[in-house]
Amino acid sequence: MSDSDVPSFGVRVVLGLLFAAMGLFPILAAFDVSPMHARDLHGPPWLGLVAGGIFVLGGIFLVIYDATIRYPWLGSLFALALVGGLGAIGNWIAFGAGTRVCSGDTLVGWLVESRLAREIECRAAFGIGALMIDGMLVWVLGVGFRQMGMPGRFPSVLEKLGKGLLLLALSPILIVLVAILIGKALYEACATRVRTGAWPRNPDFRKKTKT
Repeated sequence: MSDSDVPSFGVRVVLGLLFAAMGLFPILAAFDVSPMHARDLHGPPWLGLVAGGIFVLGGIFLVIYDATIRYPWLGSLFALALVGGLGAIGNWIAFGAGTRVCSGDTLVGWLVESRLAREIECRAAFGIGALMIDGMLVWVLGVGFRQMGMPGRFPSVLEKLGKGLLLLALSPILIVLVAILIGKALYEACATRVRTGAWPRNPDFRKKTKT
């Protein structure tokens, strides 16, 4: 982002204050301060602190943006804190104790009327996102430690662990994509069989057999 694309300091202060004000609502709810109540969080009090803290940190980041340009490590700390907060919320929804019911229409809702099935779908969706964020955090930490010159294999182990978590999170999506590609190929093969009376053949294979 060039300097001309960055809003002026005054605009950033106004936006930062708005972000911080939005973050105060869940923070007040975490402490059960009127007019907000802890029951409105639908979760433990720390959830409100983390959710509100994300907005407050975002507001602070906008105000001190110039300092993060002069000191890149400061911007990295803000990024880690913000992504870590999102990861904490996602991990609690996906793996925490208690029941989970996502609002709105879901794929399971079209097939079965089961609270357990809806909860599994909700946890699975947030679990994928949580694992992706966890993987990115671990990966970035490994890269950061390596760039700081930390000796030993610990940084590289963190990087590999982060990549592994990302791959694990993306595996359900990759499996679905592979299944779609295989289904498409089978459909086209069956359509060719019905249209021509013969199964399609690989042109490259026929060329090799002729030679």
